[in-house]
Amino acid sequence: MSFPLPKLAYSSPAEKVEFHQEISQLDPTRYLVGDRPGHLLVIYRRLVAEMTPFAHLLRESTPASKRIPLIKNHLDTWIDRKTAEEPLFDVLLYLDARTLDADTLRLLTNLPPFLCAPNELGTLRAAPLRALNQLARFMDQFFPANDQVACGLAYVFLLETFFHEAGELCSNEELQDFLEEAYPALLDKFPDCRQPGHEEHLADWFKLWLHHRRREVPNIPQEHSYYNVSFDNIVKYLPPVILWNNGVPYFNGAKEFQYYSETFFWLATGGSLRKLPDHPPYSRRMAKEFLALPNELGNREADTYVHCFFLSLGASTEMALALQRFFRRPAEPAALTGWKETMDPIVQKLQAARFDWSAGEGDHLLGYLHHAVRDQFGFAVNAISIEQLEREAAAYYARIDARQEEAQRRQAERNAARAQERDPDRWPPLSGVAGWVETLNKYGPLRKWKIVELTNRNQLAEEGRDMRHCVGTYAEACLRRHSSIWSIRELRLSGEWHSVATIEVRVKSRSIVQFYGRHNATPAQELRQRLENWAEREGLEIGQ
Repeated sequence: MSFPLPKLAYSSPAEKVEFHQEISQLDPTRYLVGDRPGHLLVIYRRLVAEMTPFAHLLRESTPASKRIPLIKNHLDTWIDRKTAEEPLFDVLLYLDARTLDADTLRLLTNLPPFLCAPNELGTLRAAPLRALNQLARFMDQFFPANDQVACGLAYVFLLETFFHEAGELCSNEELQDFLEEAYPALLDKFPDCRQPGHEEHLADWFKLWLHHRRREVPNIPQEHSYYNVSFDNIVKYLPPVILWNNGVPYFNGAKEFQYYSETFFWLATGGSLRKLPDHPPYSRRMAKEFLALPNELGNREADTYVHCFFLSLGASTEMALALQRFFRRPAEPAALTGWKETMDPIVQKLQAARFDWSAGEGDHLLGYLHHAVRDQFGFAVNAISIEQLEREAAAYYARIDARQEEAQRRQAERNAARAQERDPDRWPPLSGVAGWVETLNKYGPLRKWKIVELTNRNQLAEEGRDMRHCVGTYAEACLRRHSSIWSIRELRLSGEWHSVATIEVRVKSRSIVQFYGRHNATPAQELRQRLENWAEREGLEIGQ
């Protein structure tokens, strides 16, 4: 059967002829596609280099048509066409070119299908050969190929973990001991961890167990009390949400209870959540809500402490998450008690409202309550019905609309009377500050954001209407160069840009003094991070 000669960088005309003779004995539909010819050439050169001088002389004295095929015979030592799927075969052929031994290659042809996804195969391709050897031996020695827990754990730990953390490679006996000694306790706590897709959780827990067993936890002495607690009890003591997520989101986007933190050791050694040193106190009901948190947190921007506080007052999960967009706990610990006393009746009152909190239906009311608590001295909701609060909220937004309309009417009158020597509807951009654009498509669909300055009245009015706040009345402040208004906008699937947050920059001090979302809500943490990155780049201070 004739086939085209691969265009490769041969070292000599003789090598080209020899290699062509070798691959003529292979199935061209399988071996002469993609990068496979290049891998075969590397394998061929290695096989030639491994020959003894006598074998070289014997081969050269034999007619080309009668020579024993090097490549075909070598491939036959490890290829099993019944089990090696094509994507996996590509990777294994590449690993063969990297000098992975035939025994390991043969064992890896039985890699379970759930570990043959593109990401896993990419890890297999890049992993150190020593880790690949151990993975194959582990699968062959201890478990059949269809044991997904064992294969998944060995795969993720030996390849991904070792690849990124040289020196962490364990023994097969340690992997076996973990599955026999510690895995049952984890399975009791997390029944779903046996399902495919949770291999990384198993690898994290295995690393916890391995450090505990070897007494090699970073940054603590070997006499630390953590080592005196059995691993089964550590699994028992730690709240599920912490063990599943390696900590939880906490105040201002920071993380708490992550592995090997002081709070982690406190809980892992049997310490009470209610008596955490140097932490805001958890009530009995808050601690109960913490222990009942789902493993998969619905909103990783949540402040877990505040979330449990709202839940302990009877709020639903959706309401608790919505409340946190408008009401965040104070930075000063001394103010926390008063803040909780203020929030208690608000949460109790809102439970009578029939909103779909997850769809943002109650945001208008939360925006009004945020304003009332912040700006109205002595405001209390105890004696006010939900219906009355709705009417007050409607009146509040009506006043905002009326002020904007009045400001626009007055400005229209001034514009009519003002001489046309300058354009009264525009102002120059803020000197020395540039806009910003970010594109993100690492883990999903393309997403884009930008920060743009609003430099005329129409833009301010449009921003105020879209965001349902009073920025439309800031035109005079911008004209006097007292303020500069900016908008964070997101590109939606419709192809249109939509405002998601508004920024006020004080021109003289070059500081950000206001940052609000729709209805004056606190913007999401990802928007706060974009604001901070932009401010740092442009030399702006954040005053709130």
